[in-house]
Amino acid sequence: MNIRKAEMKDAPQLAHLHIASWKSAYSGIVSDSILNNLDETRRAAAFGKSFEIKLGETYLIEENENVRGFTTFGNCRDDDRDENTGEIWGVYISPDHWRMGYGSKLTAFAENILHSMNKKEIVLWVLKDNCDARNFYEKIGYLLEGRTKILERLDNLIAVRYVKQID
Repeated sequence: MNIRKAEMKDAPQLAHLHIASWKSAYSGIVSDSILNNLDETRRAAAFGKSFEIKLGETYLIEENENVRGFTTFGNCRDDDRDENTGEIWGVYISPDHWRMGYGSKLTAFAENILHSMNKKEIVLWVLKDNCDARNFYEKIGYLLEGRTKILERLDNLIAVRYVKQID
């Protein structure tokens, strides 16, 4: 397994993996109308734009030159946290490679980079009803903090915040 910084040329593969992961992870949670409307071309363009403007950090994990997953992270975007807090914006693994260690490796990698950026804690948001993701993050040391937010773009689903100290 190799972890490397994602590049513009990776945008189509990341878009494909992102959508496949959403459709598997969020089936029965996010409405079918939203999941069926996901578009790889638009998603690849969004990745490309984020690379151009250097929005956060995106790293992918690959095996035999096949992308198995990616993570995106950066400064915390929440208004109740300061510059000492990092945020993992997302960890997405190809559904046929779930529970094989890719997510743990990517998350640890992101934590190490955030720690090197002098972050003292990391937050992340998870859909309240995504029990698999919540169990994963709890297993690797994240604690449910209690803050919630309503995601209007996802038909008002609720997300819950997790936190991990990395001093």
